[in-house]
Amino acid sequence: MTEISVQGNMHYVDGQALHALLQEEVKGAFFDLDLNSIQKMVEANPWVERVDIHRIWPDRLVVNVDEELPVARWGDKQLVNSVGRIFTPQQAQLDELAGLPRLYGPDDQVQEAMRYFSTLSQQLRPLQMKISDLILEKRGAWTVDVIVADQPLRILLGREDLRERLYRFSTIYTAALKDRISQIEQIDVRHTNGVAVRWKQPAST
Repeated sequence: MTEISVQGNMHYVDGQALHALLQEEVKGAFFDLDLNSIQKMVEANPWVERVDIHRIWPDRLVVNVDEELPVARWGDKQLVNSVGRIFTPQQAQLDELAGLPRLYGPDDQVQEAMRYFSTLSQQLRPLQMKISDLILEKRGAWTVDVIVADQPLRILLGREDLRERLYRFSTIYTAALKDRISQIEQIDVRHTNGVAVRWKQPAST
């Protein structure tokens, strides 16, 4: 009988359940085992990013599992890793990761969204802004929701001259808007010069 060893640093993959599944499904003579079939079985778990399987004489099968590392949520029902691969975990696991930033956009633009998310995160860090939502519209325009000084803020970036627009936003925000952030709902930087500010409505008394 083949001895099976499941290895890897796993948090969301249930190693014991995977081991039990393999014990149940792996049949036949040791050197007749179909490793490709076993690999596909393990990779059916959405949390498995990569699996390496090899035989060790005389009767041991070693299964090394690399688990997905989610970077953000993709829409409301999925997750995405650092290279832009989308995967769909169970709802309870999604709920556990509710604090991750959320990215929205067409599925065929997920890698572009991940690249800009990484770039924008670095650009906003000096302003002490953390991205909560990043939206890529079908026509290519970007909208980003951030948290700054415990306040939500929406920034409309559009689709052109993103580097120049973000520089202009950073300059104006630092010089004139930073101390009034609690009063601001949205900043639109899609204009040729300056920005447009939408102020929060005062609470009714």
